[in-house]
Amino acid sequence: FALFLFLVLGCTEDTMTLDSKAADDMLFEKSVQVENSVPLKGKFTIYVDEVTHWPPPPPKQQIIKGMGTLTHLGLTEVIMDQSWFPPGPPPLIPPYTGTGFGTVKFIAANGDILLAEYDDAEALHETATLVIGTFTGHIIDGGTGRFEFASGTFDWKVIFYPAENIGYGVITGDIAY
Repeated sequence: FALFLFLVLGCTEDTMTLDSKAADDMLFEKSVQVENSVPLKGKFTIYVDEVTHWPPPPPKQQIIKGMGTLTHLGLTEVIMDQSWFPPGPPPLIPPYTGTGFGTVKFIAANGDILLAEYDDAEALHETATLVIGTFTGHIIDGGTGRFEFASGTFDWKVIFYPAENIGYGVITGDIAY
């Protein structure tokens, strides 16, 4: 009880006003970000840069890289770090669907970075030479520069050709920053 009295009596009206004002500013800033979201769209060419198989295969870690354009960033480099889980052990006969989760880093030409994460990816291996990926529910989680407090969501649809190690992706969503 003595600690409670000390805390209450130790606070001045100025301190309480400043703390209250800071809280109001933070809440207002966040609500403005949500209300001012704008469309996020992009197109990328991607390739698998690294693959690490976990024992025993087939789960694996993949680093996927690429270049493209993204609204609000312009010419953009993309780096995806994803964990991937096919539905069973090899050999897998198409069609089958694997699942995954991971992170995405978009690097604008000026160096600003936009970060996102996802945990609901699906890739339909239509044939041995064609993969159709749907990466839904990416959550934008800040970044650097003008994207330090960015928020929003986007989906990414990908067509990938494993034999050529090339794919094409389209991004649609919303961003606030």
